[in-house]
Amino acid sequence: MSSDIKERVLSHFDIIDVISEQVDLKKRGGKHWGRCPFHNETEPSFSVDQAKQMFYCFGCKEGGNLIDFVIKTKNLNYREALDELCDKAGIEQPERLQKQNRSEIKLIYEANRTAMNFYAKMLHSGKGTAALDYLKARGIKDSTIDNFIIGYALDEWDALLSHLKKNGISEEIVFKAGLSVERKSGGFYDRFRNRVMFPIIDRNSEVVAFGGRVIDESLPKYINSPETPVFEKRRVLYNFNNARDSIKHDGVVVVEGYMDVVSLANAGFSRAVAVLGTNFSEDHVKLIRRFTNSIKLVFDGDAAGRKAIFKAVEQFLSTDIVPEVVLLPEGMDPDDLARKDIQKWNSLLKDSMSIWDFIFDESFARNDTSKMEGKRAAISEIVPLISRVRDFALRDMLENRLYERTGIARETITRIVKSRGDVKADEAIPVLNDPVEEMFAKLLLLDTDAVKILSVFNLLSEFTNKDISKLAAWILEHGNCMEKRADCPEDIWRIAEKILSCSGIELERKKALNDITARMLLRRYDREIKDLHDMITASEKSEQFKLLARRKKLVEERKNIPNYIMEALEKK
Repeated sequence: MSSDIKERVLSHFDIIDVISEQVDLKKRGGKHWGRCPFHNETEPSFSVDQAKQMFYCFGCKEGGNLIDFVIKTKNLNYREALDELCDKAGIEQPERLQKQNRSEIKLIYEANRTAMNFYAKMLHSGKGTAALDYLKARGIKDSTIDNFIIGYALDEWDALLSHLKKNGISEEIVFKAGLSVERKSGGFYDRFRNRVMFPIIDRNSEVVAFGGRVIDESLPKYINSPETPVFEKRRVLYNFNNARDSIKHDGVVVVEGYMDVVSLANAGFSRAVAVLGTNFSEDHVKLIRRFTNSIKLVFDGDAAGRKAIFKAVEQFLSTDIVPEVVLLPEGMDPDDLARKDIQKWNSLLKDSMSIWDFIFDESFARNDTSKMEGKRAAISEIVPLISRVRDFALRDMLENRLYERTGIARETITRIVKSRGDVKADEAIPVLNDPVEEMFAKLLLLDTDAVKILSVFNLLSEFTNKDISKLAAWILEHGNCMEKRADCPEDIWRIAEKILSCSGIELERKKALNDITARMLLRRYDREIKDLHDMITASEKSEQFKLLARRKKLVEERKNIPNYIMEALEKK
């Protein structure tokens, strides 16, 4: 039985989610408690440790991991329980594949390990002098190079390929391992050339992939192995195999690149891991939480880095983990700090802040919440995140903080949040699944020019979402419902709340109105042109001339949509 499959199953699921399907769990202290499913009891003695992903009953002494729980509750053997969980997670088991495929995976591991050793040897050969000098110039010690098994890919087209073939590894396996690229004219060549090489080793100590960095100014600076039968980048963190013991005791710090991790370790900081050419994912959270709940995420201090934090929090919404964020000085990365000022790095970690503190501070700093529109903008950024938080205590605290920061009634905040999350059928909130209609509806609530556009172009008939259509019709007849709360029916008000709690308007408002109006009009013209085309095809020749003329006119009008919009907006 593959230990890797077992690890993938255990890291894929949160034991709380699975056990909660059968046991009513309540969080108390650091654990979740409920009545044991294995014996009758009146007081809860069944505990689930989310950090360790284990359960234990103090009454009947049953305990174990997620697989053990499935075995005991469903009366399955180990093989059956693992199969059921693999099917549920969509994990393909090598044991279910043909012997040829099982052998293939073993050969890929062998190819990767042989490649790692070859790269390491080349770094210390005469041909690797420039690469070794590059590492030395960055202050990387010999012990660090050895610890990370850093190597060098020769500046040759088939150096690795030839070496692997001499060691009995076929071209097909080399290709499937992601170590070579297929030529259009036939044959293969080395994927990595003239690069410092970083082997990527999973938590089972298997070499699964590589990252390569140039030693000059050529681009791209980094390239990574493609995904293969043994490598899924969303499931692996660089250096996790080395850092695991340190992480258990002191928590983990997630950075962006291999050199960040290597330079930090070189300076004595051993708890850093890096993502592999992808965003930090929910699978990464599941992997880490088995060892620690203390997670610090490091971001650039520029606008892009700050925006990335709003994306990063999404991976934690289904957990009770609140990570901390570290903002780097502009123009610096962890590699720079490790080489030039490790004390500054340690100070930044010490001053890290809760990701929720950052999100609130950033949103309220960016939007002038002394004004109604700024307050709405902040709410539209924060509420969609709060609504997806599964930990009820944390969600309640965040709702309370939003109430304190906005001054909006606490019950209103709760209602807005609830409208974005799971609600009962009798409290159902409209589903807004067309981003164009949703954005136009938001503009109707924020900009009087949008109401003018709605009237001039008779866009009411263009809405396919019945709730947005209902809102637009009410605004067209009565005015903005946000300014006439007392006169606004409850269903209209709830639709408006739903729309305002969706994502914000990224463009300047006038540009956004022009863009969205154009898109709605393009839909109308394209639909009418298509209908005419169908009519022309089906009509008699005597009718086709008129229809063709009408079609030509529509095509010309379609080209002038921007002018029509400008004229409508300029009219008083």
